[in-house]
Amino acid sequence: MALNFFKKGTPERNEVTPRTTISSSVQLNDLYDPDVIKKRFLRINQERLNRTQDSLRLRQKDFIDLLPLLFHINHPLLPGYLSKATPCGISDYQPSQNSLKAVRQFLKVSVFNSQLLSNIAIYSIFIMGSVGTVAYSEKSDLDIWLCYNPILSNPEIFELAKKAKAIEEWARTIELKIHFFLMDAPKFKIGESGVLSGESSGTAQHHLLLEEFYRTGLFVAGRYPAWWMIPPELEKDYDKCLQLLTEKRFISADDIIDFGGLIQVPAEEFVGAGLWQIYKGIDSPYKSILKIMLMENYADEYPNIDLLCLRYKKAVYAGTINLDQLDPYIMLINKLEEYLNARNEPLRLDLVRRCFYIKINVALSFEGATRVVGWRRDLMKSLVDGWGWDKNQIKAIDSRETWRINYILKERSNLHEELKKSYRFLSNFGREHTQLSSISDGDRHILGRKLFVAFESKIEKIDIVYHGIANENNLLETHLTIQQSSDQECWLLFNSEPNTQKKELIKQAPSVITLLAWGHFNKIICQRTMIALQTRSSILDTKELNAILRCLKEFAPEGKLPLLETDNFKKSSKMVSAILFINIGIDPMARYNRAGADLISNRGDILNYGNSSFNLAVTCDLLMMTNCQEVLNFSYKETHALIDGLCKYLSWFKSREDKSNFPPPKIYSFSSSYAISLTRRIEDLFREAQDFFLEERITQIMRYLLKCGNLYYLLYIENDEFHYLYKNTLAELQRMLNEPNQHFMCLHIDQYTLIDTPLPIIYHANQPDIIQLFYQVIGKNANIYVLDERGSLFCQRASFYNEETLIDHFDRFFSSVLEQWNKHVKTASVNSRQIEVMFYQINNENGSFTLSSRVFIRSTRQKRYFSVHVTSNVESGNTYFTFYCEGREFSSRQYGNTLFQEVANYILEQRRNGLSYQAYITSIDPQSTLLGTRSFAEMQMVDYLNYKKRIEDKLNEKLSLDSE
Repeated sequence: MALNFFKKGTPERNEVTPRTTISSSVQLNDLYDPDVIKKRFLRINQERLNRTQDSLRLRQKDFIDLLPLLFHINHPLLPGYLSKATPCGISDYQPSQNSLKAVRQFLKVSVFNSQLLSNIAIYSIFIMGSVGTVAYSEKSDLDIWLCYNPILSNPEIFELAKKAKAIEEWARTIELKIHFFLMDAPKFKIGESGVLSGESSGTAQHHLLLEEFYRTGLFVAGRYPAWWMIPPELEKDYDKCLQLLTEKRFISADDIIDFGGLIQVPAEEFVGAGLWQIYKGIDSPYKSILKIMLMENYADEYPNIDLLCLRYKKAVYAGTINLDQLDPYIMLINKLEEYLNARNEPLRLDLVRRCFYIKINVALSFEGATRVVGWRRDLMKSLVDGWGWDKNQIKAIDSRETWRINYILKERSNLHEELKKSYRFLSNFGREHTQLSSISDGDRHILGRKLFVAFESKIEKIDIVYHGIANENNLLETHLTIQQSSDQECWLLFNSEPNTQKKELIKQAPSVITLLAWGHFNKIICQRTMIALQTRSSILDTKELNAILRCLKEFAPEGKLPLLETDNFKKSSKMVSAILFINIGIDPMARYNRAGADLISNRGDILNYGNSSFNLAVTCDLLMMTNCQEVLNFSYKETHALIDGLCKYLSWFKSREDKSNFPPPKIYSFSSSYAISLTRRIEDLFREAQDFFLEERITQIMRYLLKCGNLYYLLYIENDEFHYLYKNTLAELQRMLNEPNQHFMCLHIDQYTLIDTPLPIIYHANQPDIIQLFYQVIGKNANIYVLDERGSLFCQRASFYNEETLIDHFDRFFSSVLEQWNKHVKTASVNSRQIEVMFYQINNENGSFTLSSRVFIRSTRQKRYFSVHVTSNVESGNTYFTFYCEGREFSSRQYGNTLFQEVANYILEQRRNGLSYQAYITSIDPQSTLLGTRSFAEMQMVDYLNYKKRIEDKLNEKLSLDSE
């Protein structure tokens, strides 16, 4: 078919003109005239710009006229000036008289001259969104597309972005909130999107963003959109049609900017766009519900989508110029009403209308609303009358600035449920129609993290419920009641005085700290709020409650949250501040006070108080804020409360950088005379544990030992989370420390723990790949401690003859085991072990332990003990031992069950004095399976020491029986 045009500039539509054949693939309507179409779009555009300026305040009115000149020229007196080298100049721009008048307000002289037109850094400037529509108000943002010349270098683009940022900051001085988006039209056309941010959707919705731009964007200066010139019925042949129009010079390529055609939205884009709108719904739920509902409508129509931008263009091409009919938001609500009526969903329709009314923000019930431009008010009244709303409905919505917290909670629940319902629809649509996704993995991760933070329900989370719904300055409650539940398991918050007959529960939580923090961050509680208390087991009183509120005010003045940046969501959340409350509403000494006695203690540790080692930290509330604007409170009670709080706190630190950016938490306790001592002790504990675990150790696994009450706690890290094990006695603790390790594990012992034992100083000297033996002489015996190459602890009490004998015996045993390991290295693919052996004597002077290193040269030592070598192996499920005693061999195969008795008899015969003191094994060579199920590479010295001790114990048992 032939493509036919009227001659360019033909004024009359019905004039008959000869046809000109251009192409056989597309055909334009005979009445198409590019000049007429362009003028019609420009006329509509200018009237919307006029409406925008009518909506602005007096000191803001010049902004639209001044905006293009700020980027067309560089002048030191103009807002946003950086330097003469900053890219400037707008394509085909001639400033209007209004623009020149506006710039003279700053410069007092005219600075425009035609020579500046040669500097073309910017193709076009557009304002996108609600400007010039019924939805625009003094609270609306201005999203400005700054479309730069693609030939600009990266440094020039960066300089242009800096200037745009400076103009944003200047605009705030005239109370305008604007956001610039630097656009490269050719890249945008092929699908390259900007970086995801608080204002930019990144890769989440390319086509849907373009669709919104085409129906809402206002042309300010430069090149006009090529999309205007393509008739709606030829949208599917957009590129061919545009090429023909430029080739035949019906339009000039230098006059247009091309973002591409839009006949369809790919199915893979709806899920990412839904994610983006749910995220925006956190702070703007009413606006986001309208947008996500439109996406749901589009998805329902797929693949034959009736796009609003094409409705708009069809209307313009049909000759419609009435702004009310072309208003993008009126077209939006009309389309949503059609969709929901067709689905017979009156409740959702009512919600959408309410969202639309709140978005428009005209407050029809307020007759004296002076800031609402008349045409907006009239248009909304016409709509509302058509909906059949009565005055009470309108007044209830208009009074949302004074909504109380219980109404806000219901409204929030409804809004969030609707957002999630639409997103589920889009998710199901995405799974049904495509396996692809237009949103990048990075943007999906960021949005997913944002939604997880905003919508995840968990008991420790302090939800901020008023965002986007009510005015935070009007939420304060004058009277509240806090009540402890009958089962004493939770606390309840009511928005009334206790004696009020009708009171409504607005919040329940596991601790009173959670309730007060929720009230503080949601702006309903301050120190002027009258709070009545109804408690059962708690001794919480008004004085303590006010002290808590003062702490919360210091922690987060006016309930303000940390600044939020998109980069914060690229990784896991980080804690930015925390406080800890101990024993709120509890006196840990009450049981003793009721008995008429006080607890006397010479112990210096408040966590192990008195002879019964009583732990005075009974409850723990850890309140924290994160860089993702989360507020969390972790409440712990009873035996392990403090340790649970400590582990939770430490789990938020992943590096030394985290520690340097954040000091230890402030600790508060108010309920007993021991509160000051308790808070100081816990401050020391948290600081010491934090310092230890964040030391720069590359190959070591960290453990922290603490005695709290009657329990020994061993803290450790697993999968970036802190955990703990606990034991009831020192013997149980030593057995746990004796267990083999896959890697070296260092141990730090709390400064108040095991101070009456040498273990703290022993572990302080611990090092990897060194076998360290420590001995403490006590009369005729010695307490022996061995820390092997991986930090496992071996303990033994033995008879003591002299230092040389003790050290030589263990030194020879260690050497024999190391020789066996070296043999395995030569015969198997096992890494060589470079292990040293060191000996220390433990000294105890007035309860203070010190270490003295001991070094003996083997060649000068005299043998003062009986040499015993043992081998063992397993055959047919039976273990067979062979003892070599000074060359004499004793075997299980020869002696059977009497083997150990025969060896004991022989040892006694060899002793000159015939005494039955302990015998020691000087070397062993067991089959590896007898030391455990691990491979040779996993074996460590503690395995051999434990096996050696088991044989020695059995042998020494026979020696004792024989002596009797």
